[in-house]
Amino acid sequence: SCGLEALPHTDFVGVHALLKEAGLLGRPITSIQIGFVLSPRINAAGRMGAADLAADLLECADPARAEEMARALCELNRERQAVEQAICADAVEQIDRLRDEERSALVLASDRWHQGVVGIVASRLSEKYSCPSFMIHLREGTGKGSCRSYGGFNLFAALESCSDLLDGFGGHELAAGFTIPEENIAAFRTRMNRYVRSASGGELPVSSLEVDAPITSPAAVTLQEVEHLGLLEPYGAGNPRPVFALLGATVDAVQSVGQGKHLKFRLSKGSCRLDAIFFSVTAEECGVTAGSRVDAAFYLQANTFRGATSLQLQLIDIRPSLTPSRHETEALDLLGRLLEDKALTAQEKCRLRASREQFAACWVVLERRLRRGKIEAPWLPYLRLLASEAGGSESFLRTALALAVFRERGLLSLTRQEDTLLASLNPTQGKVDLTACPYLARLAPGGANRNRGDLP
Repeated sequence: SCGLEALPHTDFVGVHALLKEAGLLGRPITSIQIGFVLSPRINAAGRMGAADLAADLLECADPARAEEMARALCELNRERQAVEQAICADAVEQIDRLRDEERSALVLASDRWHQGVVGIVASRLSEKYSCPSFMIHLREGTGKGSCRSYGGFNLFAALESCSDLLDGFGGHELAAGFTIPEENIAAFRTRMNRYVRSASGGELPVSSLEVDAPITSPAAVTLQEVEHLGLLEPYGAGNPRPVFALLGATVDAVQSVGQGKHLKFRLSKGSCRLDAIFFSVTAEECGVTAGSRVDAAFYLQANTFRGATSLQLQLIDIRPSLTPSRHETEALDLLGRLLEDKALTAQEKCRLRASREQFAACWVVLERRLRRGKIEAPWLPYLRLLASEAGGSESFLRTALALAVFRERGLLSLTRQEDTLLASLNPTQGKVDLTACPYLARLAPGGANRNRGDLP
């Protein structure tokens, strides 16, 4: 805490120059700026083979020379970012070609990768794929690897178990390095995947995020409260930055910013509107669009733009909401009463009654999505997706009804395990009479006379 307070007033010429070049001069410095702005610039020098530049900057006493070196360091960091993105894209292509039995531990290699950057990419891949990652830079028949753990997996012990395949290794449980003959990489990949599966009991680690508190009244969160969170600084190992969640929010708008590298959101819940930023994520990776109902996990922060300071959410993760809206809850309750043969008013029956076209549209969507086999997905987001694709009046309610009818008629196998939906098409011969479904019989005018022309 004392160091952070003193840093903006440092008499180190090089640090002063770096603060100025990074746009932090005259601003309060937190652990966030240290971790994501200053340290990466210093760290980039060593990764890009110019460690002397960072050392010289920190020792420099000439302000003009320090400014030159600070600019060079920032440029080197931009170069490191570009190299990192290229390696990451190449690594993802390799992962897409791996067999299932090679995905418990990601062992990847290339002679095109920069040795100083592969460790950062390994960290990203471990988080993205929820497993240990081993990135190997190849040169003249020898591979130099950097690896990162996931879920508490002991890397050092794993490398020890494969030591006969390695020329050398070192590090600790969470991060390590090793040297390996290129001809041993295939055997190393097989054995390391086997070791990870054995260590985990055959179960892959589950990616999880620990949320400190959900925000149930977002309109009550103020900039003053965000400033009070600063009393918990500095954040870091042993004192992580508080993580909050907003459940059942609506995406009003989403757009790419920063040359397509980041996403900016406008979220709402009730009458409250909130701005959010999601760094290093593309629209394709994010998978949510305007109008989506989402659960968001984030840090709270103050954002200053053109002299105005406002509350902003820095997103850590976002997903289709597992929390039903009031409308969805009412629809599911109504459907439940139908399936349990409870009394329904004439108005409720009319609301449930779907047309032939809606049943047909829902079946087309299901056939397209299930023709390749069983689906396992979060049930509520998947039902929303089917409803949006099927369309029509009361699409959420009537799509849920269609699924119940298809299951009752034997067209569909459908089970729900907590928040997960398991669905697959059943083989059938000939046409199936949906009108024979007892659910639909209860919805027919008079409760017994079925209008066969309304159904497929």
